[in-house]
Amino acid sequence: MAQLHDSGHRAMNEAASTVEQFEREIRRFIHHEARLLDERQFEDWLALFADDSRYWIPGSPGQTDAVTIPSIIYEDRALLRVRISRLMHPRAYAALPTPRTLHVVGNLEILDRDEATDQVRVSSNLLVIEHQEATMRTFAGHCEHILRRSDDSFEIALKRIDLIDCDSVHGIMTAIL
Repeated sequence: MAQLHDSGHRAMNEAASTVEQFEREIRRFIHHEARLLDERQFEDWLALFADDSRYWIPGSPGQTDAVTIPSIIYEDRALLRVRISRLMHPRAYAALPTPRTLHVVGNLEILDRDEATDQVRVSSNLLVIEHQEATMRTFAGHCEHILRRSDDSFEIALKRIDLIDCDSVHGIMTAIL
């Protein structure tokens, strides 16, 4: 009887260990994405996105439709590539001097995991501080990632950022959130 109890306890510990390992992988991936943005490694950042991915910053609180309701940003991978090339262009005067950013990600939580599609929905809070010349701007919001397993890591299928002041005027966004 004790042997049966020990094997059951061991199985529970192994399952908990697997869940913790998965959560660490997710956390590491999200933090890696933030670091790439802060280091302006935009091509490497873009490589994290799936071919059919979307990057969405809604323009109003609680927005559910990105197509018929105006958004701050709603871009596929191809448009993200254009955004990056514009930001990196030597004559992108809005991005001169080069802005520096600090991405702070917190309250990371796995909301859903679909074993059949190997997708996971992750929620976090995001704070981005952008410094350019003598101006500092702050962007704060709730972030949701839908990630897919890809080889030994993940790829981003959707990144949605709900800014707490999404219905305010933001001016030219020279930083990628």
